[in-house]
Amino acid sequence: MLVGRIRSNCGRDCRSCRLNSDLEVRAPLVSQFEGTLDQFSGDGIMVFFNDPVPIPDPTERAVRMAVAMGEAASTLIAAWRERSRVL
Repeated sequence: MLVGRIRSNCGRDCRSCRLNSDLEVRAPLVSQFEGTLDQFSGDGIMVFFNDPVPIPDPTERAVRMAVAMGEAASTLIAAWRERSRVL
């Protein structure tokens, strides 16, 4: 697994490690809310809802996913701070 190899070669404050751990937390939320992951760009991701497969309530799902991602990010940032990682 690429992420594991990158993490094992990183120092304690490696930006790539923080980025990978962030994406590992957020990417599964896309599937949970039935979005379609289009691309990663830096620390951002592009997700479509209701395309290519129609789903009920795409707007609500997008908002719920965004809230869940914010909560996940808050938890991850708190964990980084506990480990004295520079943000």
